[in-house]
Amino acid sequence: MLDAHKSAADATQVHDHYLKDTVYCGQCGERLIITNAKNRHGNVYPYFVCSGRHSGKTECTRQAMLIEDVERLIEKYYEMIEVSPGQHRIEAHHDEYASARANL
Repeated sequence: MLDAHKSAADATQVHDHYLKDTVYCGQCGERLIITNAKNRHGNVYPYFVCSGRHSGKTECTRQAMLIEDVERLIEKYYEMIEVSPGQHRIEAHHDEYASARANL
């Protein structure tokens, strides 16, 4: 009888994405989780949602964001990051270390 009454809400959902567990809400600092929304035509749209807002743990008002939009924002952020002069020195010696490692 219990098996007959199981619902989709009982199932654990897993949404894999390369940014999962690495992005956080800019408003409250909680982790962003992945959820899928389906429109009336059956199209599925993946979103990042603030886990604090979703669980009611915080009073966060951050709206859900399409994963595609979050990816674009992260790409723009990385375009602004400059490599330090020390990083250039490390890269310059990379080939030397690689050949030394090969000889060992």
